[in-house]
This record gives sequence, structure tokens and C-alpha cells, in this order.
Amino acid sequence: MSKWHHNLRLSPPRCTFCGATWQPAEGVDALASYCPSCADTRRAAAQAHFQLKPLSAADFVDGYLLPRRMRTAAG
Repeated sequence: MSKWHHNLRLSPPRCTFCGATWQPAEGVDALASYCPSCADTRRAAAQAHFQLKPLSAADFVDGYLLPRRMRTAAG
């Protein structure tokens, strides 16, 4: 194999947050996701930043998801 062989340019995907090498599941874009050890902390940070809460049954009226401003504050 020569010094310029195309397989020598390949490298395993790296986590965009911590830089660790990881093997994503099939169908997962490694450039748009995080390794399993960072995923939970990044998800929690996003929830806090965007002030997200889990959806409840009260957020749906007649099969439609209500806009955020119309949802109940309790839940």
C-alpha cells in the first residue's frame, strides 16, 4: 500500500463536543450528533437553554399540537 492510498485518509468519527472517537449506530450522522457519554449532558443543556418541557396530553387539542404560547404552564 502506497503512502497516498485512499484508505490512509480515513479516520474514525469524533464527537463534536469532547473529541473522543466513537462508532455511531447505523443511520446516525456522526457530524451532527454526540458520543453516548456526551449526549445526555448536551441534551440537558439544550433543554435548559431553550426552556423545554416534555409534551403532555393537554398540549394536544383535536389531534393538533398547540403552539407553545397557547400551552398550559402547568405540566
